[in-house]
Amino acid sequence: MGTTEAGQLRKLAEDARSLLDQPVDIASDKNAKPDERWTGPNAHDVRGGLAMRSRRLGTFAAEIDKKAEKEKRSGDGPGKGQ
Repeated sequence: MGTTEAGQLRKLAEDARSLLDQPVDIASDKNAKPDERWTGPNAHDVRGGLAMRSRRLGTFAAEIDKKAEKEKRSGDGPGKGQ
C-alpha cells in the first residue's frame, strides 16, 4: 500500500467516526423544546446503545488510523513498482 491507500484508510476512519453523528444528534434532543423531549426508559436505552456503538466505531477508526500511519511510513509497500 502506498500513500494513496493510506489516504483512503484515513478517509474510511473518518467516515466510521461520523457514521452515527446524525442519529446521536437526533436522540439527544438538542433542538427539541422542553415539552417535546424524548424521555423514558426506551429513550435512555437507545441513547446508551448509540453511545456504546459510537465508542466502538471510534475504536475501529483508531485502528484504521494506525494502519494508515503504518502504511504511510512504509512508503509504497509490497506493491511498489507494479
